[in-house]
Amino acid sequence: MDASQTEGAPQERRFKLPRWVSIVLAVAFFAGAIWIIRNELRQNSPEQILGAFQYIATSDVVAAIALVFVSYACLIGCERIALSIMGCSDLPLRRMWRPTFTAYALGNAIGFSYATVPAARARLYKDYLSGGQIAALSAITGATVMLAGSAVAGAGLLIAAEEIATRTVGTPLLWRLLGCVLVAPAIAWIITALNAQGGKMLFGMQVPKRRIAFAQVAMGMADWIAASAVLYILLPGHGDWSFPAFMTVFLAAGVLGSVSGTPAGIGVFEASILAFSPDTQHAPTMAAALIAYRLIWTMAPLVGAAVLLIYDVIRPALLRGARSP
Repeated sequence: MDASQTEGAPQERRFKLPRWVSIVLAVAFFAGAIWIIRNELRQNSPEQILGAFQYIATSDVVAAIALVFVSYACLIGCERIALSIMGCSDLPLRRMWRPTFTAYALGNAIGFSYATVPAARARLYKDYLSGGQIAALSAITGATVMLAGSAVAGAGLLIAAEEIATRTVGTPLLWRLLGCVLVAPAIAWIITALNAQGGKMLFGMQVPKRRIAFAQVAMGMADWIAASAVLYILLPGHGDWSFPAFMTVFLAAGVLGSVSGTPAGIGVFEASILAFSPDTQHAPTMAAALIAYRLIWTMAPLVGAAVLLIYDVIRPALLRGARSP
């Protein structure tokens, strides 16, 4: 296309939030989170919070670590399903578990997963997938995570509507209606797969078979359930929530942390959990549990991802050294 063809062509303009606005919003969210945390813990000293770690049972820590493995195993399963939808099921597990684990560990720790996870995939999948395939993989897995998270939150609202209404605002009917709305996308996706025949296309991609679609949603939901159970086990008295209600609280806190713009939602996520929790008598142990959660869920996988990334960088040199006489 020459200059004469482009000179009069209308230019598409996309609205983009100025960077300074994003920074101001992130600072405002973080400042608000600090105020909430300070207000919740105003009657407790740092020494009391440190001393509260002794009340976290070793068995609970072991169970939380096991659930982290379960969550990442589900994420690897979701990635495997996405690759099969793309027609790349020939990629062996030994070559795709490492990019999956590293990408999600970085996304959970650094935040901005919509940018962090695809960037990590681009680095680690470069020898196996094209740029377009990596973009499609990120789109499918991202949609799976959102679809499954919405379904988990909706299921929690449907099961524990009365409990949530009693401890927050609104009526059980209102929360059940919201639960139906949140569960609807996952149900619609499965129904679409049930009715798909003859290679039906949706958004430029082939709709998977019903067995694969069901596994996709179930695996994504299992990931969210395991992730919320990590914190649920560590909280004293489970935060005085039933597990279905806590799943909704966990998802809500995660969404607030994501939109805050702070890395990994740090501060905002913790403030949301403290603010939502009806249990105000165990603030030091709740703070200790949240710190333990960050160490187990965020920091430990991040260390593992860093080791894998370092290995990916030095691997070519190691291979050359092994081949040299």
